[in-house]
Amino acid sequence: MNDEERIALLLDYENLAIGARESGYEGFDLSAVNSALADRGRVVVRRAYGDWNLFDNDRRMLVAG
Repeated sequence: MNDEERIALLLDYENLAIGARESGYEGFDLSAVNSALADRGRVVVRRAYGDWNLFDNDRRMLVAG
């Protein structure tokens, strides 16, 4: 049996992006989150939810990396 931790990352992307913009961030990088999760186990599910009509450039960033 494999004892490796399996992790799911689910993002409420719309609220995350709106909060970042209201705080003055033009954009944000999720690579630190990905690195921290990779240290803890294998991410087997990644989902980001939001109204992608409002975040087209962000959607491209998420699927590229």
